[in-house]
Amino acid sequence: MIEIKNVSKTFNLKNKSVQAVNDVSLTIDTGDIYGIIGFSGAGKSTLLRMINQLEVQDEGEILIDGQDIKKLSKQELRKLRTKIGMIFQHFNLLWSKTVSQNIELALQIAGHKNKLTRQQKVQELISLVGLIGRENAYPSELSGGQKQRVAIARALANDPKVLLCDEATSALDPQTTSAILDLLLKINRELNITIIMISHQMEVVQKICNQIAIMADGRVIEQGLVEDIFRNPKHEITKSFIYKSNGDFDEKMLKEIYSKGQLIKVTFNDQVSRLPILTKVIRNCDADLNVIEANLSNTLSSSFGVMVLEVIGDYKEVVDLFIQYKAQVEVI
Repeated sequence: MIEIKNVSKTFNLKNKSVQAVNDVSLTIDTGDIYGIIGFSGAGKSTLLRMINQLEVQDEGEILIDGQDIKKLSKQELRKLRTKIGMIFQHFNLLWSKTVSQNIELALQIAGHKNKLTRQQKVQELISLVGLIGRENAYPSELSGGQKQRVAIARALANDPKVLLCDEATSALDPQTTSAILDLLLKINRELNITIIMISHQMEVVQKICNQIAIMADGRVIEQGLVEDIFRNPKHEITKSFIYKSNGDFDEKMLKEIYSKGQLIKVTFNDQVSRLPILTKVIRNCDADLNVIEANLSNTLSSSFGVMVLEVIGDYKEVVDLFIQYKAQVEVI
């Protein structure tokens, strides 16, 4: 388990001070996939780098399995870091070394002296990340997705308990992003590695994370289960991420376009989404309903749907009927 308790970090620049992280507290369970999302400058990468002490917090505590990592000696910290893998947006591979050599280097740095053992481990990792046949290729000969697979294999070389992913898919196209996320999900399930994902792409978090924290201006403004956050976002920044990822609507614009009736947003969970509730509501009310927007989204554990409707007539009756059928309703 990783416990982040009231952590803050300020950078003192030449002409000003910037508080990158401000009183953040999170609990990340062992074996979980936890997403931290925010716009550029939100403080998410600084927070991630404090987990392996590449950045040291000014205030607060970070505990890994109950151990306060700020109190570790340099030798103890080096040992801990071998059990915390990290992958980056731009791969950070050595261009003069082959795929195998890039992965093996992590083992050499960690002090594994037996070359045969190192090579066996490298082959296991190459198989795990799906790069069999590319062992002797150089980074310049690889696609973006293949480079990130090398970086993942390298991060796994020393059997880490935790994998830190700093915008690991931001430089990839959507299809490759999906493949890399599937690989990370496979690694999590097969190896029970705790994965912490930093991203500004809500669809990344939506696909593989169980829990999510949204950051803005160095603070966590909202956190919880991915399904709960997607179904019922409370902060405006969270809503903007979700609406953008789902190609969703602009409430202000819709209210101007559909000004004759009352707009309502109906959210329904996995079970309710399988029922013909819209048909039932239409049959049991006197109002006219106009479907403005509708989509069904999938998270790691379930599905949920959102509809925006224009109600011409008694919208309160419509709201009551949707609630009767176990849907959540928001009057816009």
